[in-house]
Amino acid sequence: MKPELSYPLNDPIITQKFGNINPMYTNMGMKGHSGIDFYATNGTPLYATHDGLASYQVDGGGGHGVVVISHDKFNIDNVDTKIKTVYWHMCDPLKQPNFESPVADKTGFVPVNNGDLVGYADDTGLSTGSHLHFALKPVEEGEYAGTWMNTQVGNGYFGAIDPMPYFDKSTPIQIQLMKKQIGILSTVIALLKKILG
Repeated sequence: MKPELSYPLNDPIITQKFGNINPMYTNMGMKGHSGIDFYATNGTPLYATHDGLASYQVDGGGGHGVVVISHDKFNIDNVDTKIKTVYWHMCDPLKQPNFESPVADKTGFVPVNNGDLVGYADDTGLSTGSHLHFALKPVEEGEYAGTWMNTQVGNGYFGAIDPMPYFDKSTPIQIQLMKKQIGILSTVIALLKKILG
């Protein structure tokens, strides 16, 4: 089965597609843009696009973000693999504590569900303005979650693949509404079972 990803924000406006050629990326040793950029002003809430284990990370250039590794394996290019999604250029919690990621103060990987808040958009790191850089990478397991490597690391995009074919077009607000409806339905069923014995 192929991965199905919800959108990482409620108003998914794409400002830069995967693979766009730009000297900034070629100077970094890539063929082109290694993800999708979504329009997101400072403080825009960002959400997990699938269930998995999340880790808060900061790169050498001061970029803040979250990486989520899936629980399940999916078929990508005829290989069964887990996936890693990357949410980058998030707010720095030391500079904007009101926009701290719920994953930021945790150690290691923490469970998240599709539609859970993972952070807030900003322009930390190598960025020309506030937005979300979203990337998708197939990964293989190492001895523990922190050693997971990209299965396509030599593809010219540091292992990233185009996420666009994997979006199911659902938004976080739709997923959260569906979860509430399921919760209400479960409560009604439990009450009916109690009443009917």
